[in-house]
Amino acid sequence: MKKIFACLMALTLVFSCVSCFAEGENVPAKIDMTKWQYEAADDVYWQVGISYAAAPADSNYETMGIFVPGAYFTGTNNGDGTYTCTINESGAAGQYTATTAPLIIPVNTPGYSAMAAPTGYNSSTGYGSISGYTSEGIIVLFSGARGRDAGAPAGVTDFKAAIRYARYNKDLLPGDMDSIFSLGMSGGGAQSALIGASGNSELYTPYLAAIGAVMTESDAVKGSMCWCPITNLDIADEAYEWNMGNTRSGLSEEEQAYSDGMALAFATYINGLGLTDENSIALVLAESEEGIYQSGTYYAYVKRVIETSLEHFLSDTEFPYTASSSGGFGGRGGMGGGNFGGVLPGGRAAHAAVFRIPGHLQALWLRPLH
Repeated sequence: MKKIFACLMALTLVFSCVSCFAEGENVPAKIDMTKWQYEAADDVYWQVGISYAAAPADSNYETMGIFVPGAYFTGTNNGDGTYTCTINESGAAGQYTATTAPLIIPVNTPGYSAMAAPTGYNSSTGYGSISGYTSEGIIVLFSGARGRDAGAPAGVTDFKAAIRYARYNKDLLPGDMDSIFSLGMSGGGAQSALIGASGNSELYTPYLAAIGAVMTESDAVKGSMCWCPITNLDIADEAYEWNMGNTRSGLSEEEQAYSDGMALAFATYINGLGLTDENSIALVLAESEEGIYQSGTYYAYVKRVIETSLEHFLSDTEFPYTASSSGGFGGRGGMGGGNFGGVLPGGRAAHAAVFRIPGHLQALWLRPLH
């Protein structure tokens, strides 16, 4: 009997130790503040190769870089190309200070692909240059992440872990940790939307714990910028037919029947969601004389949002205007000089109203809510 009791006590001790390790020790190391690099031309302190997970599933992707406007740090040259940095509380860059600066996390994952972690200062975020943000006083959290080959929700889990890691180092890093914003386009827009909509969701807890993410910090963001997000894939075909089907001609009778049926299915889907606007008015689609369910409060709401977006484009864009593939308001970055659209002059914060715009009418610019 004594032997059984001793064995039970030993097992209890083992499990207690394992539990202590999981809760107290299985976390990534904090940032080494003696290892910062300095880009003098742009006045930016930076580090790459920072592990945000204690037990990464794929260390080729699960690291991050952090890029900080030089004014926010006091750096001491170590003589070996690295700097030891401390927060300069009085530092200011752009319209921000070391305590008010927002942080962004770019999500460049077209088609839900993996996002390579940065390997140096000139690594591309996919949404403009590092200096385009830091020159405006914005801190860049540049995280690598697993892609679709790893299965869902690996990518979003990794970005959440990186956000948690930044907050885990809030005593070492400058910036307002309550003002973190995600941004992405296409597949990245979809994942940015998920990051914005699922802050601290318990559904991600087992996935975060599995990679050794910091479990004591929040992964909620203040806002998300999502250009043409690939979302609602289960209803995407129906959304396209509702939005674009009545603009086509030359369909066979059978093809037209399919198109009309799918458009009707989308209306049924929308009307079953229980959507409301900011004034609690129900958003629904109604039968119309032209087209299929091209009427109702949902139709009017979407039309109004698109028209408002166009008005913002016209007022915010300098003409003559030429779209580019790598920057400018209409390019992939959509930033126009690197000024983060979700953090606006005068300290106004921008928030996104999340809703579904069918088809290809999803490119919206984040605007402040007064």
